[in-house]
Amino acid sequence: MFIYTIKKIMKIEQKSPEVIQAQVAAFTLEGVEDGGYFRGREHDQVFRNIGTIAAGAVVDHEYVVNHQVDNYETGETYEQPTAYTVPAEDYVTYLRRHGASTNEAVRRRADYLHAYAEFKPQVQDAIASIAEASRSDREQHSTFVGSGTNASAHAFQHNGKDYIAKIIHHKDSNGAKASDDRFTDLERGKNLHPRLEQLVAMSYEDGIAVIERMSGKDLWQADQDDIEAVTNDQLTRALDVMKLAQGAGLHFDPKPSNYMYSKEDGFGFIDYSPQDKNHPIESYAEKVAFFAEMLSDMGPYFEMLQTKEQFITTAVWAPHRIGLLHKYREVCMAQPDQDEYRLAIKTIDNRITDIQKTAQNVETPGWLENHFAEEAARKQRLREHVAQMQRNKEAGIPDLV
Repeated sequence: MFIYTIKKIMKIEQKSPEVIQAQVAAFTLEGVEDGGYFRGREHDQVFRNIGTIAAGAVVDHEYVVNHQVDNYETGETYEQPTAYTVPAEDYVTYLRRHGASTNEAVRRRADYLHAYAEFKPQVQDAIASIAEASRSDREQHSTFVGSGTNASAHAFQHNGKDYIAKIIHHKDSNGAKASDDRFTDLERGKNLHPRLEQLVAMSYEDGIAVIERMSGKDLWQADQDDIEAVTNDQLTRALDVMKLAQGAGLHFDPKPSNYMYSKEDGFGFIDYSPQDKNHPIESYAEKVAFFAEMLSDMGPYFEMLQTKEQFITTAVWAPHRIGLLHKYREVCMAQPDQDEYRLAIKTIDNRITDIQKTAQNVETPGWLENHFAEEAARKQRLREHVAQMQRNKEAGIPDLV
């Protein structure tokens, strides 16, 4: 299907829906970045209707924003709706200024949108039974490989190669916006390094992003054999990738689930994003130090040690993690500019001390029993304190500051 866009003296151009969608998306996000019409969630509505826009005529876009207004006389706050209109002429002006062949943001989006046609049959076969499923049901599906804040990841094959389809969690969420966010996040890392996650296709209508599946497993899924298999060369290559990412202005979200390891291919990095006001880029020294923290949590991870079994598991893994951190310390010490690695070396030393302390505590007779007895007493004191505060409140007794 092709659309003919005609507006006043604008030259008639034959455009595919993918190109028009790419232009709408680029126009909308430029409005945000340049302080234009769209604010916060307002441009969300454009993405929700991006398929309709691509299939229809260029029209004025109207939306309403509820602004909070303070009434200083009464002390109350209320919402006041304000109507805004994005004139169709402004969009047309944008198209005159940025055609698909001359504007990189439009062209790259259109490339990914066009590429989705090749993957669509396999993607739909892979997710047919889970498109409307709940998040918990998706996690039980045979294709499930992981989940993030906004989407779940599902594996499929195409022409003998492994890919991931990222699907938004909630069917009423804005799949088009989620797909474009994925484009914005990963585009800067395109072809930068094979161990950086690579976007290959996306669909605004289906709310899908197709990504090359990176070999290996995330660090939380690693076993002791994986830790023992890590080589100094693999750690050195990980530093090289981090330096490339730093030069490209990429922000890493430091969670072990965003770092991959393969015995054959070494470490990989996923779910990165470009520097912006929401993701101020960390320094290279911080990237390298964060990586030390990730290595120290390789294997089963507990945000807080709350059971005897968790303490014992952590102690069992301690020698493997300490050995890995010593390897990483050796690699950092061998780098030429030591100023960039001081923070990482300090982090490594601190993490080794913490892991050793936990292991020694677990091995000390009676320590676990005393620890949990003290924890139980602390929680009881807290419950009593909260109960007393509630009684004071009911009795009208003010809190002591």
